[in-house]
Amino acid sequence: MSGPKNASIGASGFRFYRWTDPISGEDTDVLSVTSIRRLCGVPHMLVNWQVGNVINLAMGTRQETRIGPKGGVKKVYVQEGDFPGTFVTQMLASNGAEEELARVRKWLNGSSNEPRDTAATRGTVVHSAIEHDVRVDQIDLGYIEKMWQLERTTSRATMQDVMFVQHCMRQYWAMRAGVPFVILAREPQVWNLSAGYAGSFDVLLWLVPEGTPPEQLVAWQVLANQRALSVEDIEAAGGQIVLGDWKTSKGVYVDHVVQVHAYLAAEFVGEDGVVDAYLTRFLKVAERGCLIHIRPNGWGMHFVDFTAPVLRAFLGSVAFARFLAMHQEPTALFTNELTGAAPDTDTEDEDDGY
Repeated sequence: MSGPKNASIGASGFRFYRWTDPISGEDTDVLSVTSIRRLCGVPHMLVNWQVGNVINLAMGTRQETRIGPKGGVKKVYVQEGDFPGTFVTQMLASNGAEEELARVRKWLNGSSNEPRDTAATRGTVVHSAIEHDVRVDQIDLGYIEKMWQLERTTSRATMQDVMFVQHCMRQYWAMRAGVPFVILAREPQVWNLSAGYAGSFDVLLWLVPEGTPPEQLVAWQVLANQRALSVEDIEAAGGQIVLGDWKTSKGVYVDHVVQVHAYLAAEFVGEDGVVDAYLTRFLKVAERGCLIHIRPNGWGMHFVDFTAPVLRAFLGSVAFARFLAMHQEPTALFTNELTGAAPDTDTEDEDDGY
């Protein structure tokens, strides 16, 4: 799937958004919310997970997430091919030849993220299915294979992938039946040019008052789709406006709470240099975020109030990330240098890969 509008990937692999002022024509480049976190460092839990993947590859095993017929989730270790596994087999076949060892090293490095890539693809497909109101009976192997192709996923789609998406959508529609809300916007792009970041969150919701008749809910959704529902209408009816992000990961994490704070603190909604005044009004009155956790075996809506300490933590990371993005090498920060070498020194210094 194509990336978000007004965004590009820099040479360092991080996403930037560009806002072009419609009057002056001046461009402002800001970092994406997700790239800010990556620049500041990988969470320790993810590091442990990556190390575990390397251990699995070395032992010739892999961890597989299996979905039961009723949506149960079970993680199991399975043997990858014949014992002792691909890694050891390739190592022995190399006979210590440097070129072959380099090839094995490249394979190991590329394969260590495969489980994460699969989980990310599943999550992206569930996001897309939610965005397009896909019914459970529309999801089969053909649908999943098509989505896999759109994601340019190297692995083949399996029936386990089908079951993951099917059961996630079953839980999503169960949540919609139990928690009535009106969708005000999907995937709005938000900007904070003062702090220097931008990004897109999943959904802006109006949690309607309890006891709202189904026909009234439908009527409000029609108005929202037509952008004819106002902040004043919502204030008169009651309920609350909430900024939501769909999550399909195993759990919800502190990083997710920080992320919704970043979106809540945005200055405006807009694309292509045009501020969306209609949606910006809704964003300005939203004071709560919601991590909407959709898994094959259940759903949850985890609400967080917008608070200053969490926002300060995020803004600190924005400053640090922007500093790192501007100074990928320390040379420009040196005031002066003194260098030298002891007599009879071989000054060749190969890159150690750091």
